[in-house]
Amino acid sequence: MSNGWAMNTAIRIWMFLGVLCAIFGTAPAQTVSNVAATQVGKSIHITYDLDKAADISVYMSISGGRTYRELRQVTGDVGKTVGPGHKTIVWDVLAEVDELIGDDIVFMVRVDANAEAKWKQKQRAENIKNMPQSTFFTLNAAYSPQPQWSCGFKVGQVKVIGWFLSAMSGFHYSGMFHPFVEGQNYGLTDCKSVRLSIQAGFAARPWKPMTMLLGMGYGYRTLTYKTSDNEWLSYPKRTVQGVDVSFGLLFDIKGFALSAEAVTTNFQTIEARVGVGFCLPNKKQEKKQTIKVLK
Repeated sequence: MSNGWAMNTAIRIWMFLGVLCAIFGTAPAQTVSNVAATQVGKSIHITYDLDKAADISVYMSISGGRTYRELRQVTGDVGKTVGPGHKTIVWDVLAEVDELIGDDIVFMVRVDANAEAKWKQKQRAENIKNMPQSTFFTLNAAYSPQPQWSCGFKVGQVKVIGWFLSAMSGFHYSGMFHPFVEGQNYGLTDCKSVRLSIQAGFAARPWKPMTMLLGMGYGYRTLTYKTSDNEWLSYPKRTVQGVDVSFGLLFDIKGFALSAEAVTTNFQTIEARVGVGFCLPNKKQEKKQTIKVLK
């Protein structure tokens, strides 16, 4: 074999373009179109359009399509899970054959019908891998029909899954564990609501803008009354204490955090909770990703 394309080996490539390329698909789900081949230096470039993801292999025939052989010395958009779009396969001719002469040279681009599912799975894995870990913090306000207001905060971290902690309070605790005694008369002068909620929870981010939140912890709510003796007492029939459960969503809008949740205590009360704050990417995670991209 010579060092050049057309020296001692006398290799010539003649392609009858009218029958140059054949297309073979194993299922109608993927379609190859606009196939063309051109000689570029010592290689042949085979271009094609692919409408859906597929596993791609390429074959050549020197008998006008009666028999084919699979090409191995190929690079570019060939092999496992090739995405849709305009694609190019480069065949290193001299690395695979000593000569290629003829007028009935035909190339066949073949697709795998099972590749679309593989492509979607690969894309999901890549999206998860490239999703940055972030820290979020919100200031929250809540209202229940008791009526009762409370406020607090939430802090957590999430990549695909994560965690959070939250605390809410009405900042009035006098009398919360001292109930009225049945049958005793009191002179009442004031009334305030008591709310306390401490939760830990699970965060899941199916895609970057949205995070789902599920929390559980301790919850307490009651109404307390001030007596004429300046003593605060709780009203038993308006007291609920036990498990606090919350479910909600948090949205990351260019670093601005907005959350909305529904909260119940012992599944006896309902509370609406909203929050505003910020989401910050984890700096160490960003640095690792930058290094990976540079490689």
